[in-house]
Amino acid sequence: MQWIVPTAAKGLSFLTGTFVAYVLNKNLTFQQTYSSSRKFRQFLFLYGMTFLANVGVHWGTIRLVVSNPTIAFVAATATSTCLNFLGQKFWVFQTPTPSSVGGTTMATTLSIVIPCFNEKDNLSLILERFKSVVTRDDIEVVLVDNGSTDGTQNELNRLLPNYPFVRLVTVPSNEGYGHGILTGLRSAKGEFLAWTHADMQTDPMDVVKALEIAEKQSDPTQVYVKGNRRGRSIFDTFFTVGMSFFELFVMWKWLWDINAQPNLFHRSLFDDIGSDAPKDFALDLFFLYKAKSADLEIFRFPVRFPERIHGHSKWNTSLSAKWKFIRRTMTFSWKLRQGLNVGQ
Repeated sequence: MQWIVPTAAKGLSFLTGTFVAYVLNKNLTFQQTYSSSRKFRQFLFLYGMTFLANVGVHWGTIRLVVSNPTIAFVAATATSTCLNFLGQKFWVFQTPTPSSVGGTTMATTLSIVIPCFNEKDNLSLILERFKSVVTRDDIEVVLVDNGSTDGTQNELNRLLPNYPFVRLVTVPSNEGYGHGILTGLRSAKGEFLAWTHADMQTDPMDVVKALEIAEKQSDPTQVYVKGNRRGRSIFDTFFTVGMSFFELFVMWKWLWDINAQPNLFHRSLFDDIGSDAPKDFALDLFFLYKAKSADLEIFRFPVRFPERIHGHSKWNTSLSAKWKFIRRTMTFSWKLRQGLNVGQ
């Protein structure tokens, strides 16, 4: 019993110190502000192994080298600390040397799809914002006029000559939020694909950040990057929590803040699942679920979610509209879980 108590205390101290080191290394040494469940699992495995190394070196030093507990403690701590740091630097938080994705180079690295449905008043704002953040020649913006009836088409025709990095895709009549995005994705030229909203509640810079996160990974083709909204109302946050637990119950997967923007992924994911995707607001759920099912590494990073500057939400207009959205999501989730055809 006298041996177990100090060993347990030492173990608890070691685990606490390792976790603090992980947080500090993640945010300060390696400056990675996004979260990743796979990296956290790697961290758990790493500190488990370094803990065993700590115990083994301590025991071996006492039994085989010298019986001085101070020397044994220093040797064990130094060994586990070095292994922990090296494991985090070269494995958990590995930063690869920049290279072409998949061994090939495409003229367009990223295509950003933005569905616009009656967003005429926001168009000049979002175009100017994209102009200020798109500083690379290998990024294109695909604006989809998703069957607008407020003069969006004429406004885009007037504005777009000033923004050569933007292409226009027109959908004659609105067939749903997802249909507009899917139409834009099919016309996209990029190695990576992304979508976000035109309502200025999501900052265009967030898509550029998502691309930077993907490009820092050892295999960018196997990642899915998605925002994690901040600054929302208590009611909307409660709604998100409820839907996340529902999806956990149905899908057996933790799908948090499903409708957060942006979404970014390699083209190969769209090639695999695009033909089965739904045409409505369930598109965000569909892609996140499929990305997790494909064991892609999910990266979440914080994004602000302010109030709209112009216009109003196309669906979140009342409690009855939200309830309709909930029912549709529940029905869709059951079908998706059962492997039924969910495309429309």
